[in-house]
Amino acid sequence: MGGNPVANAEITFYPDNAKGTTGPASYGTTDTSGKFTLTGPGGANGAVIGSHKVTVICQGAVSSDSGSGGEAAPPCNVPTKYSDARESDLTADVKEGENNLTLEVPGK
Repeated sequence: MGGNPVANAEITFYPDNAKGTTGPASYGTTDTSGKFTLTGPGGANGAVIGSHKVTVICQGAVSSDSGSGGEAAPPCNVPTKYSDARESDLTADVKEGENNLTLEVPGK
């Protein structure tokens, strides 16, 4: 967000039916460096191939050192519009194979 990673945010990819992508949603949670891995129904890795609408929901700050006195991650201040697939203008195109996507979320 604003060029900085957001820790402990729930990321969901919803297939964009209007662009011909169908299937189940996939989800993941960002780590302290803002990275995430998507999981689908039944624990399957990844997301269906195609266009997706993306939501980002703040879950609160987490420690970067798993409770052993590490610095707390910056607060998650993602605007609430990104928590609703109908309002979020975040999109992602998933291609076959491994995808390394960067989501740019404007701050409040």
